Amino acid sequence: MIRPKIKPQFRPPLPGPKPPAPPGLLSNIPRPGMKPPVPGLLGILPPSVLERIKEGALLPAPAVTQGVIPQAATSESFQPDPDPDNSLILAARQVGKDKGVPAAYIVDMIKQIAWHESGDNPLRRQDVKDPVDGKVKPIGKGRGAVQFEGYYGQLDENKKEMSFKDAVDRARNYYTDNLKKPVPSWIKNIKDTDDARDLSKKQQYALAIYNFRMKKGADISKVYKGEQALSDVWENSHWAGKGRSDNPNASKADRDIAKLRREAFAKSIKTYNLNSGFDTSIY
Repeated sequence: MIRPKIKPQFRPPLPGPKPPAPPGLLSNIPRPGMKPPVPGLLGILPPSVLERIKEGALLPAPAVTQGVIPQAATSESFQPDPDPDNSLILAARQVGKDKGVPAAYIVDMIKQIAWHESGDNPLRRQDVKDPVDGKVKPIGKGRGAVQFEGYYGQLDENKKEMSFKDAVDRARNYYTDNLKKPVPSWIKNIKDTDDARDLSKKQQYALAIYNFRMKKGADISKVYKGEQALSDVWENSHWAGKGRSDNPNASKADRDIAKLRREAFAKSIKTYNLNSGFDTSIY
């Protein structure tokens, strides 16, 4: 007996939500009215991955762009220098905030002075003519990148403290008197017989910045404002020889020496390379 063919009838889906797929399985069976999926796009995933997708854990992390340090940043908010020795960036920003001068400008100003004094060499000792054999040797008083004279505790021929100790004491006073903060260990731990060469290059620069900030008559903001030439600040507040221009009692011989020194400073600055040494853009 041959049974007649019965045409299959469409049965509508049962009311209510579709039963969930087994754990870990994304069904590729289309619901009525849906387009069939593209083969290969759906498959089996572990339940843990599915949960992480729901939570957004597998979404790509937002791109993080390291911003440029704002020039107006204070010492409390500055972005640390990649070099762990952040003495220079801290000094430049602290003093820059005090004097209304961009920190990068201060760093570049000190770089130019160091270029003239030592060729920007933190281990340099001043070359002088040996009084015994007449040969030029590194036996002078100036030491380090900016040629601070003497070691800590050393007195000159007039029984006066030399420029290295003066600079260290001024840096300590800047923290205790002006900032009302503890003195950084690299300044605090300087002891007798230490000289500028016992400090890192950045620390020598920082010491010079604090020294200009606290030294009477030295005002780096005047250079920034164009009211004074850098050579004037160098001559009167760093070199500070007897014949310097702000000494009205200088003899003619001392004034002639100062004139030669100013000419030498101007000549060396012409060979100064702005891009040598530190990258001032981060200050």
